[in-house]
Amino acid sequence: MILMPLRDTAITLASHSLRLIFAPFNRPPKDLPNITSILVIKPCCIGDLILATPAIGQLKKSFPHAKIAVATGPWSRDILINNPDVDEIIDSGQVGIGSKVSLKEYFSLVSKLKNKDFQLCLVLDRSPLVSLLPFLAGIPIRAGLDSKGRGFPLSIRVPVTEGRHEAELYLDTVRALNIGINEPELKFRVSDSALQWAKEKLSPQVGPLVVLQAGGGVNPGSSMFEKRWPLESYSELAGLFIEQGYRIVAIGDQSDKEAASYLMSLHNKNGEGVIDLAGQTTLEQLGAAISVSSLYIGNDSGPTHLAAAVGAPVVAIFGPSKPQTYAPYTKKKRVIYKGEHCVNCQFSGGLLRECRNNMRCMKEINVEEVWTAVQDLLKQGFP
Repeated sequence: MILMPLRDTAITLASHSLRLIFAPFNRPPKDLPNITSILVIKPCCIGDLILATPAIGQLKKSFPHAKIAVATGPWSRDILINNPDVDEIIDSGQVGIGSKVSLKEYFSLVSKLKNKDFQLCLVLDRSPLVSLLPFLAGIPIRAGLDSKGRGFPLSIRVPVTEGRHEAELYLDTVRALNIGINEPELKFRVSDSALQWAKEKLSPQVGPLVVLQAGGGVNPGSSMFEKRWPLESYSELAGLFIEQGYRIVAIGDQSDKEAASYLMSLHNKNGEGVIDLAGQTTLEQLGAAISVSSLYIGNDSGPTHLAAAVGAPVVAIFGPSKPQTYAPYTKKKRVIYKGEHCVNCQFSGGLLRECRNNMRCMKEINVEEVWTAVQDLLKQGFP
């Protein structure tokens, strides 16, 4: 626990020192030339990349004839496969994912980007090593997030304001280019074949569908199970839905199979209560399954942002991550959060460093208030 703050402090101090060295190379442009090729760098993760799609969409609106490429990791790339604003997806490998990347892989990515001859790059990441990529690749205009002074290689640095929503931070990098923002939206496109798969998989079931994501909190290079509302609470909530004639769709990746099996064992006595899709879908199929359901309920995780992107009404259960920063970027949501009074919470950089309150923020969320939020959301009659 002590080593992480020391490491963060060392990185911040080094970044401030390097800013002076890089200053002669980082003069912001007076105006934008005729931009024909743009790179967006967002290595990780699924939820963050979904939150980046409004910024990518605004770039496409402003430069409709420019080629837009996105460098992202293999775990996230499927988010962009059908995105009409993205012309190319570049595999960034392990770069930007924890500390596993080798120098060989890092400079291989630099070489790959340099050969593409981009004119403009947006860095939607806080890592100084990621911010350094476009500089080393020779991209002349480099705009991106400047968290704690770590954006020293950028020619246009965007301050990271505490409490600002992540999607708005990404849009701030577009605003920094003197581009107006016009109706930003999340984008995740489901193909006809995936939609047909979901209908065939789920339509034989009797009753409307509610998607439950009882797991989550697992990303490449990190795991944060503290984000999970207790499985027993999800089970109680599932029982309330089943009593009302709903069917539960349990989703997630392979790490969520245990949670899905738990719900199946308690509520699938007659073979109809719970449909288990955990670890059995592609991202596109998952998005399709959510899109044909009445409601989505989940923790702060990638599928929660995916649900918002496909237009589903979302009830999001938060803690210890903060909804003002990471809540689903949609009007069709209700957020449950009990961490307002956890003044000792050491949550930063997407990870919980320390909890001195025995995860009070999650344990104090009861089924009744989630059920109330569900009823309130369903009354809105969203299509």
